[in-house]
Amino acid sequence: MGPPVVIIFGAAVGPDGVPCGAMVDRVVAAHRLGRTLAGAVYMPTGGVGRHGPAEAEVMATLLRRRGVPGGQIRVEPTGRNTIGSVLACRVLLMG
Repeated sequence: MGPPVVIIFGAAVGPDGVPCGAMVDRVVAAHRLGRTLAGAVYMPTGGVGRHGPAEAEVMATLLRRRGVPGGQIRVEPTGRNTIGSVLACRVLLMG
C-alpha cells in the first residue's frame, strides 16, 4: 500500500492565471489535511478551462508556495470536469 493521497479537484483560473477563491480554499484545506497524514501525496486535478494554465498546475504552484516539496505533488492536468478528473486519478493511482 502506498502513501495517502489527497486529491484536490480543480476550480476556475482567471484570465490572468490567478486562481479563484474556491481553488485557494481547496488547496488550503487539502494542505491542512495532508499535514496530518504521514508522507501524504497531493494530487491536484483539472485541465485548461476557459483560461490557462491548467487548474492542476496552478494548484501545484499554490502547494509549493505553502512549502510542499515537488516530490509530494502528482499533477493530473487532463480532466475536463469532475468525472474526468476522477477517472484520470483512478488510472494514476491504479498504476
